[in-house]
Amino acid sequence: MTALHLGDRSGLADLAGYLVRLLRYDRAAVVHLRADGPVLGTFGRLPFGGGTSGVIALRTTELAEPARLDAAYSAGQLLDALSAADPAGGTAEAGQPDKTAAPGETAEAEAAATEAAAPACHEAALPPTTPPTRAIDVVLPAAVTGPPWSAMLPPRTGWAQLASLPIPGLVREVAEAVGRFRARTEALPAEERTRPALDRIAEDVWSKALPGVPGTHVPLRAAHAAASLGFLGAVDAGTEATVLSVGGWLRLDGPYGSVSVRRPGATTLFAPR
Repeated sequence: MTALHLGDRSGLADLAGYLVRLLRYDRAAVVHLRADGPVLGTFGRLPFGGGTSGVIALRTTELAEPARLDAAYSAGQLLDALSAADPAGGTAEAGQPDKTAAPGETAEAEAAATEAAAPACHEAALPPTTPPTRAIDVVLPAAVTGPPWSAMLPPRTGWAQLASLPIPGLVREVAEAVGRFRARTEALPAEERTRPALDRIAEDVWSKALPGVPGTHVPLRAAHAAASLGFLGAVDAGTEATVLSVGGWLRLDGPYGSVSVRRPGATTLFAPR
């Protein structure tokens, strides 16, 4: 498949905003696009936590017509393709990742440090920057060989709901965790404030269980990732996030996207598609 037909400019702007956020944490980010009908699923990976899985994010986009697609692409090249498809829509200006972003392996510590200085997890989620109009054709870049995580994505079906959590409570938990990270890093002598030390603190803070889901260790990093990507939306919206599980996976669904993490103690890294 060489082109996608997005439903309107607002969908294009939302997808571009999502790509920008992924590129903020990994300048070489790859996304996996999957469609089997009128909805496009864009999977990305936030390199939060140890191991090879990280946090798998998913944002959906309405298509103008059904499509079939299952391939990996450079997030940066796809962002350029979105800008080229609608050069007057503001995507080009909005779609430039922070050139000072940290390499992926230290993204979680960098994210917590940045949010501690200027918390950004309360912002509304990826709002459309232009009014809806006609369908927009996007010429896809060349597909790439995907990284290991893109070959074994979370399952499409079989998910069981475990709990519903109010968005304000999730945002508060993330903000408090950012505060704990900040307090612990500031307590370190300057000569001990090394990248490995920051990573160890981040792992300790974000691997703690999220309150409100008894018997299931949903790590705080799932809520951190959802907030960082704008998936939780506005704090005062009165909405809830949903926790689900299947096999070795746990998933947190927000109003504007979902994140999946490997269940602690799972015998396999990935569940079959």
